[in-house]
Amino acid sequence: MQNFNLICENDERSIIMGKLQRIFSSCNINLLLGSAFSLPYLQTLTDIEKKLSIAVESGDNHKEYEIKKEFFSKSILPIMKMDFNGEDFNKKIRLLKTLSDIIDLREASVVHKICNIFTTNYDNFIETSLEKSHIDYFDGFNGRINPEFSTANYGKIICKQTEFSGRTSESVSVNLYKLHGSLYWKQETDKIIFEDYKNRIEQISGASNEVDFLNKYNDLAIVNPEKRKFNSTVMNSNYYDQIRMLANELERQNTMLMAFGFSFADEHIMQIISRSLSANPTLTLLLFPYCQNDLDRFANLFKFNNNVFCYYNEQGSAKAIDEFSIDSFNELMTEIYNGVK
Repeated sequence: MQNFNLICENDERSIIMGKLQRIFSSCNINLLLGSAFSLPYLQTLTDIEKKLSIAVESGDNHKEYEIKKEFFSKSILPIMKMDFNGEDFNKKIRLLKTLSDIIDLREASVVHKICNIFTTNYDNFIETSLEKSHIDYFDGFNGRINPEFSTANYGKIICKQTEFSGRTSESVSVNLYKLHGSLYWKQETDKIIFEDYKNRIEQISGASNEVDFLNKYNDLAIVNPEKRKFNSTVMNSNYYDQIRMLANELERQNTMLMAFGFSFADEHIMQIISRSLSANPTLTLLLFPYCQNDLDRFANLFKFNNNVFCYYNEQGSAKAIDEFSIDSFNELMTEIYNGVK
């Protein structure tokens, strides 16, 4: 792994930014978003996968209830009180809008104006940010009256045609892969359909006892943070189909994967990324550690990969990096856009 401190001398920073601008101009762009993208609205629980796995495997229903109740209260229920017009949410909109603007500057004859976003988040923050930015996206659903999910609905290109000349031009589009499912997903027999999440969240929140809570919670079409991840073969199939599509994207020539707020705790995703980094020399992984612990962990995970680049802010001789928040990411993306345009 190669490290780059973004707080450096002007000449060195110019070299760093020049490299990033070239990557964004010519590579297939993929973004991997983790739970930090949902901060400060939704919280993450430390070691929840380990704790929940132990509870489920031991058959301790009360402990399973306590852990899932805490997870639901801190990581799902707050969505009901979201302010999608607040300043914190506008930062998420700005990030995806700037990324879209960078992609829109590319020559479609060289590389398509497409970005793939992979996320393990269940919430609707990415979808809402894309829609508020008027960015076209594909989330795997097809149809308006009864939308149904299928991975066959990805991989489309949007072109617009002028009314008089008939000239066509490619528009920016995003493929959104919800690797761990979504609160919008509802399992219906052998398929996934689209349904608003509010009624289901209210039912879980109003559960009368532990059994009632677990029954309602376990009906969510999400991959739970535990070793035994799946509550059905349908979720199993969709999970591995999307994992396969992630692998396919990372095997393409001249591909870049940015990871923001992602812990790399999911062993299947980590295996795919690790294998792709070794097999595809034209793949570039960009990391943005939130804190010193992240930087140390990334250094251990990717110590043998020369195509992994880690960017952070470190002031003076503190020997501890500054928090790389969404504000930091927005500043960096804006600088890249200004250099590309």
